Amino acid sequence: MSTELCQAYDRFSQCFMKFTSRLQFLSGLISVLALSFQQATAAEDFRLSYHNDHHILESVQKGSIDYFDIEKIADALELTLHLDGERLLLKGLRSTLSVQKNRPLAQSGQRYVLLSGPVSVDTTGKWFAPRDFIENALPLILQSQLQLESLPPGYDQIQISVQVLNSANSVSLIFLPSSKMVITTREEENSIEIEFDKPVQFVEPGVRPEVSLVASLSCRSSETSALCSLTKGFDFRSHQADFLDQPHRLILNVLSMVTEDLEDPLAVPEKLGLGEEASIPVVTIDAGHGGEDRGITSGPLFEKDLVRKISMLLENSLQRLHFATYTTRNNDFNLSLALRASIANTNQSAVFISLHLGGSHSSDVQGPLVYVHAPDEKPLRRRRGEAQQLTPWYNAQQPYLDKSRELAKLIQSRLNNLFGKSNSVEAAPLEVLAPIQAPAVLIEAGFLTNFQDSSRLEDVTFQESVADSIAEAIRVFLR
Repeated sequence: MSTELCQAYDRFSQCFMKFTSRLQFLSGLISVLALSFQQATAAEDFRLSYHNDHHILESVQKGSIDYFDIEKIADALELTLHLDGERLLLKGLRSTLSVQKNRPLAQSGQRYVLLSGPVSVDTTGKWFAPRDFIENALPLILQSQLQLESLPPGYDQIQISVQVLNSANSVSLIFLPSSKMVITTREEENSIEIEFDKPVQFVEPGVRPEVSLVASLSCRSSETSALCSLTKGFDFRSHQADFLDQPHRLILNVLSMVTEDLEDPLAVPEKLGLGEEASIPVVTIDAGHGGEDRGITSGPLFEKDLVRKISMLLENSLQRLHFATYTTRNNDFNLSLALRASIANTNQSAVFISLHLGGSHSSDVQGPLVYVHAPDEKPLRRRRGEAQQLTPWYNAQQPYLDKSRELAKLIQSRLNNLFGKSNSVEAAPLEVLAPIQAPAVLIEAGFLTNFQDSSRLEDVTFQESVADSIAEAIRVFLR
């Protein structure tokens, strides 16, 4: 081989080695980057709020940045996805947002948003974007802000609401779990033990049991189960436990020494002084939302807080009119809609009022709106082969629709006078009203998205006027 040829071969070999080395480096870097995203660990759950809709999104953490699955975001917001080579397009009703693989940038028309991290694609082909993609980029095509808030650990833990109904010679305790579980009871010498086969979060009762029958009630949860211990009072005679469905719950009736023998006190709770045979009608007041569910927000104002204040004022107004009252929540916690309805039915309510505040895309929408239930022709909860002679849980409101509309018109009229509006009663399929076995309405006492309404509702005097107007309408209805 000639000297020139040898030198050329050496130069080629050196270049080839350098090229191979760089190629291996780049390949390794790409593998590391892909592996780092593939090994991203689940961080926490977030609630994505858009207008009145709420969706749970699971994040994965890459470094210190929370990433979210773009496909799940698109599903939640009803956006269309289209893959265009190295770009992913999110199409809204009016415009399109595009992101490019491995680039920290989002574009809509001539507008750009720099992201805190690059858009990434994992080994399965799923696209992920950092948190500020939701907060800063998506509003470009939605023309509305999105709210993304982290959820506390255990937010999805089963909740058990403990409700207490005291009467002359008995105490009824209702244990309402947010999902089905195995509940067992056993009687000890000095106590009754209620065991749950899963860990739960207890929502303490707003009313203390009568101490002569229930000296104390304590509940605690472990990692695998939970236990409530009811200490017998000095007047305790006996107890009966009844397990019911739709919704799943335990009713524990504690009877005193002077209680007359009843064939089945749990099957006929009106014999204990509750319900239509009672001398005083019971009005159940449901303050909407609660806990992590704030409802509609307007700056520092949360729907859950304002309706709770109004519910307390309404309770006072009704008691001054000599009605018995019961509230579904006295504190800042969130009950399922089924549990709220169950409380009303357990109380044998004469009237059920669910209090809310409205929200609208337009800030011009204002004033009160009273809703009645509009039955769905094909209820989602109908079970195959369900006996037709029974009244299903989702149809319980059906016989009371005319009375509910009569009550709604009375409330709408008085709130219209207070707000200076002429709004009309509306009808809609409402899950909280469907199971109620009594005249029932849902009241939106003004719109937090309207400046005039929100300013009024912040004032305690106006809140009292709202409560008094509703109470007066109920008085006329029940007279």
